[in-house]
Amino acid sequence: MIIKLKEYERIFQIISAVIESEDRDPAHSCIDYSLFGANILADHFQLNPKVRCGLATFHLGEDDQVLCFGEVTDDGVSGTPEGFHCWVEANGWVIDFMAPRFRELKETKFTSHPKMFQKKLSEMAQHPNDMTKAGDFFFSHEQELADSILPPICEHLVMQDLANLCSQWFKKPPKKIPVSAATVDKNGKMRPVQLKPASIRSNW
Repeated sequence: MIIKLKEYERIFQIISAVIESEDRDPAHSCIDYSLFGANILADHFQLNPKVRCGLATFHLGEDDQVLCFGEVTDDGVSGTPEGFHCWVEANGWVIDFMAPRFRELKETKFTSHPKMFQKKLSEMAQHPNDMTKAGDFFFSHEQELADSILPPICEHLVMQDLANLCSQWFKKPPKKIPVSAATVDKNGKMRPVQLKPASIRSNW
């Protein structure tokens, strides 16, 4: 692994707090988790992470349930502007910082406790149909889709400020971090950001 379980847990905890402070739905915020997480990996782990975008499928393990972020098109299942997922790749690994939220998605009855998703890209299934057990996954980065979705968001000053807040808040365990921080809304009003307990006990 390129980051430890407790490091992942803290990154997830910080990003979740910031997203919720902006009144966004954390279970549908893969772009935020990926952009903010990648920024932390670059600043604190000296990595060169890449945010990817496209089709993503995960074998959840409960009654062979598969979670798919994508849509059926004339060319088969693929990522589209209405159906896609974002994740982070670095040093031959793939990390999904939103994975602990999977059980909160309305389209799945997945009930397992939150888990870290950090896998070697070499372990990826060759095709979604090849996934047979919990933890199997298939991602298909679609550059054209990424180019249409990500740049306007990355260039937005609010997103840059939130990404910087996440990075400034983060410290590697066992160092302690403040339990709260603050953001400033478009009207200059301070908004509190409060950490909530998060227990991630295992990896996929």
